Amino acid sequence: MKNRGKAFFWVFVVFLVGVLFGGTLTFWEIQPRFTASSDSPQVQQQNNRRYDPERIMSYLAELLNLNATQKSELLLILESSRERYVANDQKAKKHSQIIRTETRQHIRALLGPAQMEKFEKFLEERREARRQRREKEKS
Repeated sequence: MKNRGKAFFWVFVVFLVGVLFGGTLTFWEIQPRFTASSDSPQVQQQNNRRYDPERIMSYLAELLNLNATQKSELLLILESSRERYVANDQKAKKHSQIIRTETRQHIRALLGPAQMEKFEKFLEERREARRQRREKEKS
């Protein structure tokens, strides 16, 4: 009976050490790679990568063995596509702003004076946090 108790104890200790090691490894090494933190090198690298139609065109030209006419047409297609993406992003931002404004108006209509004060303070804190995040991303 003593041997079974010792065996159980050591199995339990090894299990706990494994859990602690695995948790620590996940927290410090693996998990940061999958977060959307703007501090992570992966996200900064993606943000630094700018749309470059020349780079894309040259890659595709080499891959597909395009001739000069095809290269120039491909470049026009890529630039036109980019303009459409930018216009679409602007429309989406405007639409999101309209929804945000309407939502806040509905919330304000629901609140009493004391609640309204807290809500406005909440919105101001969010604006400030967003402003600080943008400044941090620029530097």
